[in-house]
Amino acid sequence: MPGGKTTLEALHYLAALGPSRKQTLDKPPLDIIATPWKRLVFDEEHRVSRRGYTLCFLDQLQDALRRRDVYVENSDRWGDPRAKLLRGADWQANRVQVCRSLGPEPDRDHDRHRWDQ
Repeated sequence: MPGGKTTLEALHYLAALGPSRKQTLDKPPLDIIATPWKRLVFDEEHRVSRRGYTLCFLDQLQDALRRRDVYVENSDRWGDPRAKLLRGADWQANRVQVCRSLGPEPDRDHDRHRWDQ
């Protein structure tokens, strides 16, 4: 599953619950629950505890933010690092200078597929 997808599914699920006072959850996305969390998320009847699930989600969200699997719009710290990359004509105009500053001379034909993505 693509990075961050399970975290976002859990986020949308919890957000849709709103201020409900239900203590157990009906059919939440379970892919987010890692083995160490199972004992805190599931009760004796294998029902999903809202509190345990929420804590598990927050732990997974923090990890996803660190791994950059999930981004926060307009955030300097948790934003998408690719958002500030040069693209298109700007990249082509600065490609050689950027590549030189990073190390060896770019091979215009061989490395074109790597540098232009």
